[in-house]
Order: sequence, then C-alpha cells, then structure tokens
Amino acid sequence: MTTVQDLGRPGFSHLGVSAAGAADPVSFRVANRLVGNAETAPALEMTLKGGRFSFDGDVVVAVVGGEFDCSISMGRAVLLAAGVVLDIGFCRAGARCYLAVRGGIDAKYELGSASTHALGGLGRVIGKGDVLGLAGLVVSDAVKGAVTRCVLRDRVRVTAGAGTDDFGGEAVMRLLTEEWTVRGQSNRQGIRLDGRAIVGRCGGSMQSEGVALGAIQVPPSGLPVILFVDSQTTGGYPVIANVASVDIGLVGQLRPGSRFRFEVIGFPEALALLVEQEEWIRGCV
Repeated sequence: MTTVQDLGRPGFSHLGVSAAGAADPVSFRVANRLVGNAETAPALEMTLKGGRFSFDGDVVVAVVGGEFDCSISMGRAVLLAAGVVLDIGFCRAGARCYLAVRGGIDAKYELGSASTHALGGLGRVIGKGDVLGLAGLVVSDAVKGAVTRCVLRDRVRVTAGAGTDDFGGEAVMRLLTEEWTVRGQSNRQGIRLDGRAIVGRCGGSMQSEGVALGAIQVPPSGLPVILFVDSQTTGGYPVIANVASVDIGLVGQLRPGSRFRFEVIGFPEALALLVEQEEWIRGCV
C-alpha cells in the first residue's frame, strides 16, 4: 500500500468526498521541509512495508515516520547519486513512513489535490516497475540537520463529540478506562478497535449525519471505530468523542495489534497543543 499523498483535498465533504491526504501529516510535512519542498508537495506514503527505489539522476531525499528498516538514515536530508538504490524494508515501530524527494513527485491533481483516495478512485497506488517524475516544487535549500520526532505514545487524546452526552457517564468511562487494541481490518478509512463493548443509551444507530476526521463512532457491536482520512462523509452511528487534531498523526501510526487508551482533554488544551505542534514543525527544520 504505497501511495502518492499530499495534505488532502478539504472542502468537498458536501459532495461525499473526504479529504484523504497523509495519514501522519506531521511526518509528511517534516519530510518535505527537510528536502526543501513546500509542505504540500506530493510524496510517497508507505504502510508497514516500503520498497526499492532507484533514481536516474542525483536527488535529495528524506524518509520520516515510523521506524522502518532503511538503507539511509531516517529523519534527515540525504543526497543520493544517480543509480543508487534506496531500500526501505519492513516497519518495526509505528505503521507508516514518507519518502519526500526534492522537487516533489509529479502527480495528477484531482479536485485540487494529488492525494490518493483508493476507495474513491482518486490518485495513484504505486506498484512494481512504476516510473515517477519530479514536479520541480523546490522552495528552499535542503536542511542538513536531523529530525528524530515520530509520535508513538500509548495515549490518544480526545475531545467531547457531538453525542457524548447521549451515551451516559458509564459508557464514556468505559471508553476512557478500557485498553483498546487495533483490529486487523483497520485501514485508512477507519481504525477498528477491540476491547470491552461500550453500551450506551444511543442504541448503536441513529439518523445519518455529517462526520468529521477523527470521529469515534460506536456501532451496535459496541466496539469503537475511529473514522480516518479516507472515511465516508456521513454516518449513522453515534459519535462518543473526537480525536484531537494534534493526535491525528499518532492515529496514522497505529497498526494492527497496537494497544492504547484514550485520554480526554478540553477544547482550550487541544488548541494549545495544536499550536505547540505547529510551532515545533516550523522551528525544527
């Protein structure tokens, strides 16, 4: 599952098209900044396993994200000579990494974005033997320093959701105190969780309404689903909480078998944490 991604196509939910984009936007943005690209420049997202890449000319690349077997140092800009093979193997921690190439990947833009939304038939899934060009989107010099930050924690911070009060206190406490395990059926559309079922007053279904990135739905099974970057734009299951924007990248690094707990925070704290993250991104490279 290697795809071309950028920061997505917001603004089309009313047409049933979710934003898609990088599952870990923090790692994606940092990778582009390391090689001197605009943060939005198309790059490659790899899930659990990477690939082997060769280049016709000298290039500057950076690989950022989860901990992958990699033939170059991750988290720094590296100059590769023409003909050198970049080998990115299996993931040892986290789930995804990003390969940014100075100049950006040349990709087709649909609805203003090059991001791949496989379910929607938008963008490009990369396969063996594919040849990619560069788009010439350089905006600054490559950075010679290194970045080691990839958020891998056992706490996902959430804020109250549209239906939190409808569930009742016991159901909310179950959400916050249970240790949840990511199920193997998880993907970019939704992160499915396993644990003790949540039983609330909502009954597990409702009239469909608009849903947002990071909404935590509780279907009739009582096992939560985190709606993710390729999710549908409407849903008929009640939303008990929402993943705070600052932790969307953390969710993007969850893999089948990952175990974690939810931690509730207020809206002012969520905003302050997001501002702090933005300052770190802009200041680190």
